[in-house]
Amino acid sequence: MKLAAGKCIPSLKRILIIDDEPFNVIGMQLLLNNLGIKGLGSSVDRAYNGLEGFNKVKHSFMEGKHIYGLIITDISMPV
Repeated sequence: MKLAAGKCIPSLKRILIIDDEPFNVIGMQLLLNNLGIKGLGSSVDRAYNGLEGFNKVKHSFMEGKHIYGLIITDISMPV
């Protein structure tokens, strides 16, 4: 699949969005859907603080079941 600008979308099995504002998480999910990423069979996980996001990534490595192909994070979170 290609973006409108002609750039290829990488193969993404799992995406993690980390943001302490639920509105931003929903907005990012809508943006990904509009880009067609959700239609490529990707699943989106959400975390609402840095510690929760870190733990999701840590567990994905420890379990060896999946590795996130893309992590989108807010750069200023309290935790």
